[in-house]
Amino acid sequence: MATEISFNGPFSDQAEEKSKAIKREHKQLFFYLAEVNEKAHQYRNLWRIGSRNVKALFAAALFHRALTAYQALIFNPKGIRLEARATRRNILEAKFKLAYLLNEPEAAVLLIALGEKKRADRLRNMKAGRLAVSEKLKGQDWDAVIKKAEEHLKGSVATLESNAVGCDN
Repeated sequence: MATEISFNGPFSDQAEEKSKAIKREHKQLFFYLAEVNEKAHQYRNLWRIGSRNVKALFAAALFHRALTAYQALIFNPKGIRLEARATRRNILEAKFKLAYLLNEPEAAVLLIALGEKKRADRLRNMKAGRLAVSEKLKGQDWDAVIKKAEEHLKGSVATLESNAVGCDN
């Protein structure tokens, strides 16, 4: 007896048939994506990234993030719809950041600084009690932790805010 999506969701026979139909209908696209995945692995193994090359390190991290997200989508084609949507968003964010990195010489530094600024803001919210804090973190010197998070921002806050407008990390 065939199972229906309404009763078994992505594990149903009906979902399996729809998945096969989509793969047949978009055969060329799936072939192309498989080829991109193969090439990505070939190039990934050629990289020798030094920790001092921030732009190359950031690009490699974004590339790896997009590659593993793509693999998650393909590996689990029956994935829950909302999870698949979040994973696709992850890939698109990596793509946009890679494009920004390509076109803006200071993009890696700005994106890292933006992340550190958000981290410092979260720490301030924890200190103020606006965010929950685990038991093992309570009672620490919040000012010292915040100061350490802000060390990476020295001299770049004005540049960060003027250049990263519209960049949502």
